Amino acid sequence: MRKTVYLVDDDPEILANIATFLRDKHFEVRHFSRGEDFLTTLPLNLPAVIVLDMQMPELSGLDIQRALVEQGVTSPIFFLSGDSKSQQIIDALKNGAYEFLLKPVMPTVLFDLLNKAFDQQETYETLNKELIQNQKRLALLNQYEQEIFNYFVQGFSNKHIAEKLSLQADTIKKRRAQMYLKLEVDDLPDLIKKYGKLHDLQ
Repeated sequence: MRKTVYLVDDDPEILANIATFLRDKHFEVRHFSRGEDFLTTLPLNLPAVIVLDMQMPELSGLDIQRALVEQGVTSPIFFLSGDSKSQQIIDALKNGAYEFLLKPVMPTVLFDLLNKAFDQQETYETLNKELIQNQKRLALLNQYEQEIFNYFVQGFSNKHIAEKLSLQADTIKKRRAQMYLKLEVDDLPDLIKKYGKLHDLQ
């Protein structure tokens, strides 16, 4: 899927120059001179990065950012500005702005930062998919396996778990082996790496 950059700026020259440069770099670019027109395009084509001019008539960059936050849009937001007050910068960053760049911005600088933002989105998506898969596997454990899992991630040994559950150590070993198969892990370090954080969230 192509990476989409949404540009919102009321300066037609800046809009055209940035759009042409990014298209040459193989980004999908959608540009708007009014914030209202941009907001009507929601939901966005993902993955996406939004580049907003801070100072615009009608809706400002901050107004657009607030509207995006209210609608649950999580794509990174870059702000471009030639004349912004410090409070505006603070407000933008407090509301989750990814970058704040002063005009005129070097196209190569913008290009590098956009690539970084898209790479981070891809990494997040991969981790999120892995988390969902791990949650599904964890749900396959029966009650006894879940108890053993909880003790293992807390650092208990086979012997100590057997004592706590009034079982033989060999029984714990067998149930641990079954648990490993369901969770698709090879050993205890692998289990802790993949599922330790999920245990902390329980």
